[in-house]
Amino acid sequence: MSLDHVEIDYSNEKQAAQRVKNLMTIGLSAGSDLTGQQIDAAKGSKLVKRFGG
Repeated sequence: MSLDHVEIDYSNEKQAAQRVKNLMTIGLSAGSDLTGQQIDAAKGSKLVKRFGG
């Protein structure tokens, strides 16, 4: 769906806290959140448009 993976800089605690639950976080995560920008990108992807998104 044209979404990039999210990398976390764990030395930056504020950034890590914001991104750790993101669905697109690299590695083993149980995140399910997406940012508004990620949602818009997914909705605009050819795959979603093709299958009724």
